Amino acid sequence: TLYLDCHNSKTGAACWDFGGGRTAFQSSGAYYTPWQSTGYYMPTTDSVWTFVGRNSPTNAFGMACIKNVSTGTPADCDTPFVSLRQPGYGISGAWGAYGTGEGVRVGDRVYSRAARSGENLLCFDLSTAAACPSQPYNIGSPTGVNNGGNNRLLASGNRVYFSTGNALGCFDTTTNALCAGFAGGSGGTTYAAGALYLVTDAGGTATKVCAYGTNYANSSAGCWKVSDGTATTPATNQPFVFSAQAEGWGAIANAGSKLYYLAMASSAPYATTVWCWDYATAAACAGFTEAQIGNGGYTVIVDPTDPT
Repeated sequence: TLYLDCHNSKTGAACWDFGGGRTAFQSSGAYYTPWQSTGYYMPTTDSVWTFVGRNSPTNAFGMACIKNVSTGTPADCDTPFVSLRQPGYGISGAWGAYGTGEGVRVGDRVYSRAARSGENLLCFDLSTAAACPSQPYNIGSPTGVNNGGNNRLLASGNRVYFSTGNALGCFDTTTNALCAGFAGGSGGTTYAAGALYLVTDAGGTATKVCAYGTNYANSSAGCWKVSDGTATTPATNQPFVFSAQAEGWGAIANAGSKLYYLAMASSAPYATTVWCWDYATAAACAGFTEAQIGNGGYTVIVDPTDPT
């Protein structure tokens, strides 16, 4: 089931009240969301789209839509679901979630991968509310472990970097093809459910793209140069040495030369902390006190209207 919750960003007050303490709108579709589920807002239609797996009436991966989200009466869109890919066989139960992957937005286009759609990059155009022309795009190389947890993406400029478990690839959204001159390939480690992040120079320009594996204290990073995709060593003094409570479900976010990282304890109650590392100083971010955000955190996202 797809639920969409909404709160005022300044006061935290719920946007909607459906009675009984429920503040989230429940879509009527038979959907499964990925582990890194998120929504994409279109002000022209006052709607939110999100990437999902659908079990009924036809198995498919695609985009679900909820409209009137700035009002007190959100509802399923007139076209509540747009199919991007049919897996060719059934998806059921939790596999709908495992099969769907992380999504990223480049302009008004959303890109995502689905393990059970093969080595393809799916694309949805928010401005037309339709599949992008000629999608899904073939990203059959490099190959590697291909399940929901490893379907991680990172958007940087016009590029979409993608992880296939033990390899990294690059897709150029201007040519709808693999990035020219980008080698990619294996980094020698399986980054199970690991997030992708950028290593920058002091000015915030990306120099490496890295995949982070989630194995708690034994996690590791593999990095590739953004210039040509060749494997390279991770930057020294990675923020992950701050804590043995390493989890990376989606919990790494870049903002200029700064990197925000979420650490979650490996046992209940899964205490969660946000850390900050500054590549400009090769040290912890000045003036940033590690933020305790309760238990069981999954994601950290930089506010696009206030990257500080």
